[in-house]
Amino acid sequence: KTNIAITLLTPYAVYLPAEHLHLSGVLASVSAGLWVGSRCSRVFSRELYAEARAVWEMMEFLLNGLVFILIGFALPVVLDELDGARDVGLLCAWTAGIAGVVIAARLVWMYPGAYLPRFLDRVVTGRGDPYPPWRHVTVVGWTGMRGVVSLAAALALPRTLPERGLIQFLTFWVIFATLVGQGLT
Repeated sequence: KTNIAITLLTPYAVYLPAEHLHLSGVLASVSAGLWVGSRCSRVFSRELYAEARAVWEMMEFLLNGLVFILIGFALPVVLDELDGARDVGLLCAWTAGIAGVVIAARLVWMYPGAYLPRFLDRVVTGRGDPYPPWRHVTVVGWTGMRGVVSLAAALALPRTLPERGLIQFLTFWVIFATLVGQGLT
């Protein structure tokens, strides 16, 4: 379907001119994605919208897999850079500390993210959706995103950045800890 192909090409059509103009292609693509995404349900028929959503979910799955494959290729190089430069115990402590902060921040953020919009909706309009049970909010916080964006950002760091390898190492292991530690629960 042509409309679905257009939605797939839109990020590139926005990214390339923005980069040519020395602007952020990533921010341009995200902005275009939000704009197109907010209008899809009005522009597409229900059937076409369901098909486009299925295509985008498959693309998301493939791109997530690609990012993890890329970090698998990059990890041996990162480990070589860190070989002997850092104490293993210190690296493990940093990883555990950052993973703990990431998990706690995600859990803490879920409560205002779930309750504040409903509260404000009630204050402004006088009506609103019911508040979700705290247990549901906790489960959503525990099973939240696993950091593919962080991983992509760490991989995109310039090679000249000091401590690039350390940042990539910590990012990989924090994501691994949340995938395995939280994911298996």
